[in-house]
Amino acid sequence: MPRAKNFLRSAPGTFTYLFVLIITTWVLQTSSSKVAQQLLLERSTNLHQLVHDPMRVLFGSAFWVTNTGELLFMLLAFSFAASHVERWIGTARTASVFFFGHVGATLIVAFWLWASLNFTIVKSPTTSARDVGASYGLAALAALLTYRAPTPRRWIFIGAIALLLAITLSIDPSFTNWGHAFAFGIGFLSYLFIPRKIRG
Repeated sequence: MPRAKNFLRSAPGTFTYLFVLIITTWVLQTSSSKVAQQLLLERSTNLHQLVHDPMRVLFGSAFWVTNTGELLFMLLAFSFAASHVERWIGTARTASVFFFGHVGATLIVAFWLWASLNFTIVKSPTTSARDVGASYGLAALAALLTYRAPTPRRWIFIGAIALLLAITLSIDPSFTNWGHAFAFGIGFLSYLFIPRKIRG
């Protein structure tokens, strides 16, 4: 029990965030399908919501997942990746990387989608699609975490991520998957802003 408490206290930001995800998922699971759908649509980072209420959806979309399976994945992934990053660079910097990844990738994808709509590359229903979750922020943290590995293993990890992204995009070049690629890029670049005394 003391070990569990120490583990939770070592990354307070990560586990507070996961607690919020558990609460919001419980809200969805105990709501009617109509209410749950409305909650998710109102917090989706689609073009319609970004135009009408950008600050609310850019922030709020990161605190919702669509089902318990996704929640379980987030619990495992954040417990490993985000908590490790938080113990390394601190709570505030970890939150910054997460939200830069989440917001940055979302805005890049939104701009790309807007441009595609104007050139009729994609259909208009995508402007009101449901799009919530923390995967962009998680991707940014996972990319940053590769810098904790010593060379040459670091380059093996980076190469593996690049290969996985290439395969994923070749199979399904969706805006969401491109968003993950942008988020990884933001995570890699964020290393440049970590103070040298903390990099280790």
